[in-house]
Amino acid sequence: MISSAFWAALAITLVFSSFTASGYFLRFRKTDVAIATILYGVFIYFIVHFVAFDSSLGLGIGLLGILSMVRLRSTAENLMDIGMIFYAITVGLLGASIADWTVLLAVNGALSLIVLGLVCPGFLHREASKIEITLDEIDLKMIAMPDKLSAYIERHYSLKVRRIVLKSIDHLKDSVSLLVYYDERLDD
Repeated sequence: MISSAFWAALAITLVFSSFTASGYFLRFRKTDVAIATILYGVFIYFIVHFVAFDSSLGLGIGLLGILSMVRLRSTAENLMDIGMIFYAITVGLLGASIADWTVLLAVNGALSLIVLGLVCPGFLHREASKIEITLDEIDLKMIAMPDKLSAYIERHYSLKVRRIVLKSIDHLKDSVSLLVYYDERLDD
């Protein structure tokens, strides 16, 4: 009979490989690498768990080498793809070799956040988009009050304003050029 620790470690491996694969997919839009990350993590977990990795260090290192060579002999588009495959292998190995599920949660969580922070920096902190807006009339009172200017832009352009930078004021044309950093479109 398979123990509950087996299922807990499998669930943790599946959750963290899926979480990181979804971040990778959102950043690079590579379905094949995202699916391979999930499947590699789960398959490595099964192989290592049933081969009894902890009884033979040489067997575990040999298994890791064989699995790495199989993937690296096929062409990868870039080093990020290879890094995600190594991440998946690592998550599978950790899941099969760490007996305490709380330690496994902590280690996989830290590893996933590091990978997402390095590979997909926008995943942890979304960068704002920017747009240049030219207003045809100069209202110096509104420009001097950032809250009113932000409210005006949000209302007229349906943007969630994060920050506004004054680029230029043209008194001859009676216009002002602004660089607006925004997060997402507001729902109307």
